[in-house]
Amino acid sequence: MPGFIILWIIVAIILGLFLSALILKLCSRIVGVDTSFGRALLITFLVLLSTLVLGGILGVVAAKVSPDFLHSQVKPAILGIVLEFFGLSFIFKALQKSPWGKSFGVATARLFFSLLLVFAVAIPLRKYGLEAFRIPSSSMAPTLKPGDHIFVKKYAHHPARGEIVIFQRPGERGIVYISRVVGLPAENLEIHDGAVWVNGAKLDDFPGVHGVTNVTNPDGKAAFHLGADEYFMLGDDRENSFDSRIYGAVPSQNIMGTYWITWAHFNLPSTRAAKPQ
Repeated sequence: MPGFIILWIIVAIILGLFLSALILKLCSRIVGVDTSFGRALLITFLVLLSTLVLGGILGVVAAKVSPDFLHSQVKPAILGIVLEFFGLSFIFKALQKSPWGKSFGVATARLFFSLLLVFAVAIPLRKYGLEAFRIPSSSMAPTLKPGDHIFVKKYAHHPARGEIVIFQRPGERGIVYISRVVGLPAENLEIHDGAVWVNGAKLDDFPGVHGVTNVTNPDGKAAFHLGADEYFMLGDDRENSFDSRIYGAVPSQNIMGTYWITWAHFNLPSTRAAKPQ
């Protein structure tokens, strides 16, 4: 993992802890159980640590009982909210020696403000800024491998040639795909002799592309004319990729964003899967 990504994650965690502690202190004052910022920070850290440990244990057990548990984005989120709610109440009561009623009041107020913050910041960021995806197969290998977790810039809908994009296929909703842009609007593409030709000129392969670029036509040739708002997609593993050679060009309105960085590699299906072609 690149060093700047690790640093970015560490900074995000620290800022998150401080912001969470500020919310906790505010909520404590609202319910009449004042606490210092230092103690609020300690409570926040202990709640985060206990939630991660206990949530991990319960998540593994739940995945054994129900294999599709971790594929759902809702169930783990609900589990985390419940664990944090009760963990915050217990730890706050233990450190503050406050009644259970006020401890639950602090937890309830903090949950409300935390959800408000999510709706105000995280949801617009996910829709218009960045979103995390997981690579489930090897069709974009070696550029992107199974288990890679990536960030996608959601505000980029008119990519340049060679960029990797997230999109939905024409006439299909719900499934998200990832591939590389090879053809741009209004261009004429031909595929023959194991290569791609754009407006009569042979296109050099991009770094990471491997295999012979071919088509299933009997003569081994195919021609495509792109409309004024269409893009032609190919996977980096040219011999094992289901892409625009099969289903045609992709309209720009179907493009959801462009690849930014790979921030981690592990096979736990914790984020939305982007299916390589």
